Amino acid sequence: MYSLRKKDYEKALADCTEAINLDPSNTWFYATRGNAYISIQDYDKAIADLIKSVSLNPNYQYAKDRLVAAHHERAKDSFRKQDYDRTVGDCDELIGLKPDMVEAFFLRGRAYAKKGDWDKALADYNRIRLGLKYDPAHPGHSLAILSSEDRDKVLEDCNAVLETDPNIALAHALIGMYSNEGDWEKAITDCTEAIRLDINCADAFYYRAMRYGIREDYDRAIPDFERYLRLNPDDANAKEILAAVYTEHIKSCFKAEDLNQIINDCEALLKIKPDYADARHWLASCYSERSRGYLNQGDWNRAIADCGGDQCGTELCQCPCNPCFGVPW
Repeated sequence: MYSLRKKDYEKALADCTEAINLDPSNTWFYATRGNAYISIQDYDKAIADLIKSVSLNPNYQYAKDRLVAAHHERAKDSFRKQDYDRTVGDCDELIGLKPDMVEAFFLRGRAYAKKGDWDKALADYNRIRLGLKYDPAHPGHSLAILSSEDRDKVLEDCNAVLETDPNIALAHALIGMYSNEGDWEKAITDCTEAIRLDINCADAFYYRAMRYGIREDYDRAIPDFERYLRLNPDDANAKEILAAVYTEHIKSCFKAEDLNQIINDCEALLKIKPDYADARHWLASCYSERSRGYLNQGDWNRAIADCGGDQCGTELCQCPCNPCFGVPW
């Protein structure tokens, strides 16, 4: 509807409601109203409308996609509000709708960790890992790598291997991942020891990054994920997790008003997900805001540099160095 394209959500909702009253079996009307509800962050009503749309036409892919988006947004909103039970519930729905959705497993794992349900958190984090291929010639291949939900078994196997040979890097890495939730320093120490023994032990970087990420220490998690991806550049799941970590780091930097770090993070995030509209919007806003600061300092060269090229994207007309903003050239 035109009003929805113009972001007049109240009119869009009124129009859709009137249309539904006239034709209550039209799946498109419910899907469109559901999408409008997402836009105003009324996720409960959005989900109800989108479920109705899918029930009227189970093959309507647009409604299915928007239903996934609504559950995902509500899950993230619940997590921010520390309603972890609801986060888990929405992630369950997401996984039912889209079983290969890495972000759903990652978010549910974070919610389980916040609830103190460490076994379920580990299970979710490691389900993300099940698609990875391990070299059977690796000295630690006999460890219980894929029995990821049996933490005690993994720790038992790792300790047994280390008694035989304390220099097996993968064993140290797995102990770091599977240690109890409260053993943060030991877990990180074990992963660090694995890296000391084998600088190319990708699992150690991955598990240490996960530990840092769970603790919301994004400054340390990001370099470890990046190193892991240099060793495993085709791991799409890890890229999704890194994108999620970058997003959380960006949000924390907004609170700190750290424009330079936001710009760096957004540029890195867009290399992973080039079509991520939010990242492009954040990047444009920060370049624009930073250029204002340079102007206030009388630094025209850097102000113009921030407003040039692709930095400001669709928001170029709002940049202080642009003629239409009222600043003379």
